[in-house]
Amino acid sequence: MKISRLSVTAFKGLADGAYDLAAGFSVIRGPNEAGKSSFQQAILAGLFGDPTSSAARYDLIHSWQAGRKCRIVLNLDAEGEEYELVRDFESGESLLTSLAGGAVTSGRDPVKAALAEIAGLGSEPVYTTTACLKQQDLAELSAGADLRDMLQKTMTGGDDEANVSAALKKLDKEITEKFRKGRRGGEKGPWLAAEAELEDRRERQVEIHEQVGRTVEARNTIATHADEFEEKQKALASQKALLDRVQDRREKQEQYDELETKCKELQARIQEAEKLHQAIAQREAQLAELPAVDPKIADDLKAVKAELGSSESQLQEFEKQIARLEDQARALGEDSQKAAAQATRRRTAAIGLASSLIIVALSLWQGLSGVVLAWAFVVLALLGGAFSLAMILRTRGRSSSDIEAQISGLEGRRSQLEEQMARLRATQSEAQQAVEAALQQAGIATLEDYLHAAEQRADLVEQNERDASKLSGVLGDIELKDLQETLSQLNLDRMALRELLESPEMVAAEMEPAELRALEAEIEELEEDLRSLDDKLRNARAVLAQARYDVEDEIRIDEEVAAAQQRVDRLAQYQELLALTTEVLEEAREQTMHSAIDAVGPTINDYLAVLTDGRYDQVQIGDDLAPVVYSQEKSDFVDPEKELSLATKEQVYLACRLAFTSLLWETDGPPILLDDPLVNFDSARKAKALALLKQIAEGRQVVLFTCSEQYDQAADEVIVLEGPD
Repeated sequence: MKISRLSVTAFKGLADGAYDLAAGFSVIRGPNEAGKSSFQQAILAGLFGDPTSSAARYDLIHSWQAGRKCRIVLNLDAEGEEYELVRDFESGESLLTSLAGGAVTSGRDPVKAALAEIAGLGSEPVYTTTACLKQQDLAELSAGADLRDMLQKTMTGGDDEANVSAALKKLDKEITEKFRKGRRGGEKGPWLAAEAELEDRRERQVEIHEQVGRTVEARNTIATHADEFEEKQKALASQKALLDRVQDRREKQEQYDELETKCKELQARIQEAEKLHQAIAQREAQLAELPAVDPKIADDLKAVKAELGSSESQLQEFEKQIARLEDQARALGEDSQKAAAQATRRRTAAIGLASSLIIVALSLWQGLSGVVLAWAFVVLALLGGAFSLAMILRTRGRSSSDIEAQISGLEGRRSQLEEQMARLRATQSEAQQAVEAALQQAGIATLEDYLHAAEQRADLVEQNERDASKLSGVLGDIELKDLQETLSQLNLDRMALRELLESPEMVAAEMEPAELRALEAEIEELEEDLRSLDDKLRNARAVLAQARYDVEDEIRIDEEVAAAQQRVDRLAQYQELLALTTEVLEEAREQTMHSAIDAVGPTINDYLAVLTDGRYDQVQIGDDLAPVVYSQEKSDFVDPEKELSLATKEQVYLACRLAFTSLLWETDGPPILLDDPLVNFDSARKAKALALLKQIAEGRQVVLFTCSEQYDQAADEVIVLEGPD
């Protein structure tokens, strides 16, 4: 199969349009991000894509600038016949049209089957692990992936070993048709059909037996519990009616108790308010009877009274001070008289002292002159002088001038006190006149009566204010008459409830708490019994309504199960044979894989000899698909992972991939897509590889994606993709 043209619309970064491919060797060239990978993805999406799928990988193939999903058209040439393959992701259509006869195949699965028929095109994993070599495969090798793992993917058609390659499918085809049909195909084999039939019969047998048993049990249940259910329904209705009456009475009693409490509280408020009203009124009457005294004047009179008392005390103190001054003046007068007498005595004593001194002097002169009697006069004169001196000393004291000065000072102090007393008496007289004027105006005899009346009025006013505050707290924003009206209405409501509670019906509904609990428990028990009975009856009736089988069905299904069991027993030997055959086929599958490796071995050697320019020409692949390469230098096989360069490992891998492709599609296979696998080759090996690709392209289509221009001369067709702006 060859692709002659690729037409794309709104596919990733690839420009819309048609691209013609050569039947042999085509080169798709362009710089990075020019769309080479998109070109390759467009071919894969055209061959294997599912426009109806919601897989996330398909969300990435549409151009976000186009405003629609992509459309891919491939023109195919298979065995000389031309086809047009359309994958429209916008409409969800998959179409394969024969351009010769016009036959159209539509739908994902029919198109897939048709491609497998005309081109041997199997699943996408098989194709992408063999004929489509992507750059990420080479990137895995560069990142250190083992050749063994890479070849296992190639042989199994992907990561999952259940997806075997087309070579194994061909080798296994005959065995599958003969021995496994019925397990994998849509039509079941005789053993599976018999086993399924027996299982189905047994399931129906269990179902019928269970349903007939449930039907019999349901009839018994209805017969047993229908009457009991009706009786308990009646009993429950009666007890609920009684409970409603009891609860209604309890509610009415609670309402009555609440009203009674409110009435008592309201009555207490009204009584308190009336008491306060009465007390305030009484005090108002007392205030009316009291003299019209002014509290401010009373305060002033209190101050006057206190001032008068203070001034009286001051007058008494002044009088005491004056009396003391008079006593001091009298004492000083007496001292003055004594001082005058003492002064006279001092003058006399002084004269006597002077005379004695003169006599002593004269007598001493006479005595010294020889007069003996003169010494006697000296003695007498000395005694007289001593007596005079003693008299002088005894009469020494204050002088009368000092005493007179003191008496004058006391007189001045007395005059000051008398002036102060005069002023104080004048003030007292004025205050007394003010008091008498206030008393006369109030019609009260004494100041004490005035002050007493003021105190009584102040006490009454203060008590009224306190009671008025209490009254405001009792009444709030409601008038007393409104409270009385409310109380009257509440009493009427209370009396009405009391009459209702005393009615025979309510009296009969009176019940103690223990009795009420017992009634509620009995109702709960009846409800639980009714729920249980109702569930049983409902289930029983549902079973009867859904019943499809009877005893005759039981007999018939038992016979069918026995017959099916006989058929299964007859096929038991065949089942053992089938298991043995399966085991043999698994062993054959392993042998087939080794046969495939043996079949492609020479081809791998030939390809590797060309790709390595004759340096390596022998490859052996073990049971675990681990390859070893013969080294002429060492004269032995070596492990490529340890002994060969990255480029040589890529050449071994490329040789294996090309060889397996030739095994899968011996003739007219799908195109080989190569994403520049020669990039790490040296110039000599690159030339040899290019010659090999040209040789392969003589029998099948080869498409090489590259950034280099060096392959253009060898190509039958070159498509140049422009790079991004």
